[in-house]
Amino acid sequence: MHVLAIKTLSLCSIAVLAAALLSSGCIGCIACAEDGCGADISPGPTPCGDCEEEPWTPTNHSPEDLAELKNRSVFFAHNSVGQNIIDGLKTIEPSFASSFLKGGQQPQNAKGIMEHNMGDNGNPTAKLNRFVTLLNNGGNQTQIALFKFCYVDFDRNTQVDALTTAYQSALTDLQNRFPHVTFVHVTAPLYHHTSSYDNNVRERFNGWLRSTYGNTVFDLAQLESVDSKGDTALSRDGKTIALAEEWSSGDGHLNAKGSQHVASAFIAFLAQLKLPPQSQL
Repeated sequence: MHVLAIKTLSLCSIAVLAAALLSSGCIGCIACAEDGCGADISPGPTPCGDCEEEPWTPTNHSPEDLAELKNRSVFFAHNSVGQNIIDGLKTIEPSFASSFLKGGQQPQNAKGIMEHNMGDNGNPTAKLNRFVTLLNNGGNQTQIALFKFCYVDFDRNTQVDALTTAYQSALTDLQNRFPHVTFVHVTAPLYHHTSSYDNNVRERFNGWLRSTYGNTVFDLAQLESVDSKGDTALSRDGKTIALAEEWSSGDGHLNAKGSQHVASAFIAFLAQLKLPPQSQL
């Protein structure tokens, strides 16, 4: 029996429930927006019966989280901000460095995180296609797979609607072909609040990602925007979140403190992520 998380009982949620009951399998969490029918039956990897209506809440890791992550197999494709996160993780736990693998493929039963450089900064579509290629060429031999865009992949000329369509199509296809892999979705990192870079464009994509994939989203942007006092950094428009001064190296990268801040949440997220039984390598 499928367990479905319905946020509100409305015409919208009834319609979504009906669609879900007609489907042949559990394909993700269901949520209905408060201000209208924003419901989406996401093609995310959340196992049947484990859907949750609330997104994952950023938190610091525990010793148990770190131990659990060391026993999980993760494929992580990224560029510089991703490297900031990895550097923060290594600072938190230097011994974890021995678990990091380099290269294009992940050996069967490998534990820890294998990194791969995405390249193609400024071309999000090329990065998406590259991730698909990496999964097809061996990256699927893992329990968890994720990649992240960079802040430089978004500007005022970015066609967000076209990108979200391509992203959802690609990830749906990957999930169908590799049901044993849990795919994680990462919000695009932000730029420092003093810049004229378009954080509002990044947040258009991020908002879609959050509403579509729910608790399988690692919300990097949210982590970046809230400082240790709980204050939210805003862009020049005074409305859109930005990379907080406390975590920033002065542009879109994380400083040492920011790297550890995000890495701690990264460890907790990956360790606490519910995996389907077939993902145990």
